[in-house]
Amino acid sequence: MVKGRGVMRIAGIVRDSIVDGVGVRDVIFFQGCMHHCEGCHNPHTWNMKQGEPVLVSDIMEMLEASTNDVTISGGEPLLQLEDLLNLVRGLREFNGKHIWLYTGFTFEEIPFFIWEILSKYIDVVVDGKFVKDLADTNLQFRGSSNQRIIDLKKTVIEQKIIEWEDSYGKEE
Repeated sequence: MVKGRGVMRIAGIVRDSIVDGVGVRDVIFFQGCMHHCEGCHNPHTWNMKQGEPVLVSDIMEMLEASTNDVTISGGEPLLQLEDLLNLVRGLREFNGKHIWLYTGFTFEEIPFFIWEILSKYIDVVVDGKFVKDLADTNLQFRGSSNQRIIDLKKTVIEQKIIEWEDSYGKEE
């Protein structure tokens, strides 16, 4: 039995995604979002009262045997910050998962100390609202060109935005 506290509200979990970050991933879609981006891919996640209440420990247990890494998406995961933190802490400490986080907030809109805490557990952040007029289907792992793929650990260390570089599967 894995440890984890809290009850979070999710819209669902998708297994074996290859579009929500590098490699094969399990994606947890958090419920609730205030951004309401025009052309949103997941408008069913907007209402905070919908979705399913789930124990953080149950999600961790579901993903425990999976060899996939994890992506947290939404909705807006940062609206459930305490549960998000409990989840990513558990996934990292007990399962060693590589974790991506999608948020409609820009990096600058969130206090830096929050990113410092999350950087202990989250590797990559895709930030910014989806902007329909900037949508581009040729972009890797994001929907619109205003969104950035941020190497969270390097960004916190350098204290400036460091964009993620895809080195997955490449020889060094």
